[in-house]
Amino acid sequence: MHGITLKMIHDRCDEVGDCWEWRYALDGTAPVMRIPGMRKLVAVRRVVLDLSGKGVAGRLACASCCNPRCVAPQHAVALTRQQLQQRTAQVTQYGRSRSRNAKLSHARRLRSSMTEEAVAQMRSSGLSTRAAAVAFGCSQTAAADIMAFRTWKDYSSPFLGLGGR
Repeated sequence: MHGITLKMIHDRCDEVGDCWEWRYALDGTAPVMRIPGMRKLVAVRRVVLDLSGKGVAGRLACASCCNPRCVAPQHAVALTRQQLQQRTAQVTQYGRSRSRNAKLSHARRLRSSMTEEAVAQMRSSGLSTRAAAVAFGCSQTAAADIMAFRTWKDYSSPFLGLGGR
């Protein structure tokens, strides 16, 4: 492809584990490059897939390792839009993994005026959100979110989210 080789791409990357992390331009989060003689930017993973002999026509070039900067040939895959959506649906809210959400949640809990014991009492009290807010010293919105399991989730449970809670 216009004199580009996998070695040239590899030379523009940092090896992190078995990933090749692109050091240069990104279009959003996707690594891009300018091919000599062409004016527009092309996705590096598409070039890698073409050079590896994998078909990309009508598909999206993605990294199987979910590293947004990775362009390693063994991680480059061509997915249909539906396949990408199914893979993305396996990641929890805001595109983060469960472990990342648990770490962020733990950090927020350290700054919170509520405790896990107070949250458990609030949920088991049977009070309305307004009465729970007054009894536990928080806003009605915070009480509603806690009681509806939108906040203060139990990330230690492997069954989180299966039963609606």
